[in-house]
Amino acid sequence: MNIFVGNLAANVSQEDLRRLFAGFGTIVKTLVKKNTSSGRTLGYGHVHMEPESAAREAIEALHYAPLRGRLIRVRECVERGRLERRKARMHWTGLERRRLERRTSGRSYPEMPVEVLNAELNRASAQWSNKGR
Repeated sequence: MNIFVGNLAANVSQEDLRRLFAGFGTIVKTLVKKNTSSGRTLGYGHVHMEPESAAREAIEALHYAPLRGRLIRVRECVERGRLERRKARMHWTGLERRRLERRTSGRSYPEMPVEVLNAELNRASAQWSNKGR
């Protein structure tokens, strides 16, 4: 089973995750995701464990457990396709920008007062979240 581990401190290594989960079952692979250009950790990782019963036990026992000064989040990793992942993120694309400009009489961002822009952005994001995305 693939287990997602979130809220990792910057100094957590794959070996730290391996040691933390080792008491629950067989560790197939550990992975701490890093930024490809800077090499810094992104704050999450994955642990692949066998058997599934041991993985579920580890999830229950280690959710909100301390690791290097932070409470980690542990849950089963659900594999999603590329389109499903993209729909889950909120993108501020050109389409939304054009809609916002149309609602504000076509004025561009620098010409708009900050209060008006913030109100429009809040309303647009509330409408976006109400659509169930």
